[in-house]
Amino acid sequence: MKPAQLGQRFITLMLVLPLGLAAVDAAAGDTEKVDASATRSAAGLTPTAIDLKQKWTRHVIAAGSAVLRGSDGVSLTETSGRLTIVSGHEQGNKVSVSVRPENPADVKSPWPKVVLPADVSGPAGRIDGPEDAVFADVDRDGSLDVIVGAEAGKRAVVLFAPKGSQNLLDASLWQRMDLGAGVMRVMRVAFKNVAGDRTSWPEIVVGGKSGGQGATIGYYRLTDPSSPRAATSWTYTPIRDVGWVMQMLIRDIADDGDNDVVYTDREGSGSGLRWLESSGGDAPTWTVHEISPKEPHHKWFDIAKWNGGNSIAIADCRSRTTPPLNVYTLWLNNGDWMSWEPHPIDSQANVGECHHIAFSDVDNAGPKDLGITHSHAGGGKSGVIWLHNAGTEADPQWQRGEISGKTTAAGIKFDNLIWHDIDKDGDLDLVTSEQLVGGIGLGVIWYENPLEP
Repeated sequence: MKPAQLGQRFITLMLVLPLGLAAVDAAAGDTEKVDASATRSAAGLTPTAIDLKQKWTRHVIAAGSAVLRGSDGVSLTETSGRLTIVSGHEQGNKVSVSVRPENPADVKSPWPKVVLPADVSGPAGRIDGPEDAVFADVDRDGSLDVIVGAEAGKRAVVLFAPKGSQNLLDASLWQRMDLGAGVMRVMRVAFKNVAGDRTSWPEIVVGGKSGGQGATIGYYRLTDPSSPRAATSWTYTPIRDVGWVMQMLIRDIADDGDNDVVYTDREGSGSGLRWLESSGGDAPTWTVHEISPKEPHHKWFDIAKWNGGNSIAIADCRSRTTPPLNVYTLWLNNGDWMSWEPHPIDSQANVGECHHIAFSDVDNAGPKDLGITHSHAGGGKSGVIWLHNAGTEADPQWQRGEISGKTTAAGIKFDNLIWHDIDKDGDLDLVTSEQLVGGIGLGVIWYENPLEP
């Protein structure tokens, strides 16, 4: 298949939310409050019904505590018709699963949760340094389990959920399986078919961090379907050596029935934004394609259709130790997955170091806007912001909006973000976690979109 055909066919596949270009620093607009909507309209820009200077109201899902220290990322799904959120707590060596309250009035209070593993003595009662946690029905029994990437524990851990939603919050009923104990610092995990066709049992895909020991992107394949809860039933196959995988998305890029891997490598000889193309089959070979040039410090990214589906966009962020500290980039393929054009998004003043950037139509006005989380925030630097696209996807015009605020109490180290209508009022709220390395942290939280219903 030709590269141009890849891009055209891939347009039908990607499910994620979009991004854009030249940003306007909010600090420059702090004195410009009088009839800002009229000014934007006169300039041909799309106004937003959200006050860009207004902090969003923060609500707690699972509060940081002595047990849930270092909340490090979020993932969500629907379990028995109820929204469920999982987070690893890196310094607490625990994983929490929180279930949306049945009473809608309680969604702005802490949610019912279970802390995993169960509180027992010894190694069985902890998962050392969980960096990633995702939902997946690993044993295909109809219940959504949790796959955990344990950096400090150097392994992947599967927590098998009990059957029946009424048993979900009983930690003693969950079962555990460790894969690759002591072998590699696992940073990212997924459950997708990457070896075999779509009807075969999915693989547990992992992305590692070297840490002086060596690391790979690879997958555990079930070789004995009769015993999916036994570690000996899973066999590991490496795909590619890596330095430090920051994010990893599994997508069928070529629309050929074979899932590929898009990822960012933060450091090492292969650092940058990359795409691993699968040849398909039971034992696929993999070809690496560069999206960005070789360069360190790439963090989390997002993928979306762009400009009416004529292109695919990847919003990517890098944080560096020398100015500009943050480099936000929109990569456009223009219908050709083999060739990418970088379009810079203006660096933002008074923010921390960027961590995750994700597309969303925040104000329900179209086109897609951006949400961005940061670490090293507080003390006058925002940790969570959004960029309103007042232009078009063909000609984005970014205007900065506040979400978290800039004080230390507003949060210092945020991880990934997910856009979701938590309170079911018709707009997308922002779910994230705040880690505060060396302290308790805010925990798993959500910010209420102030858009009026």
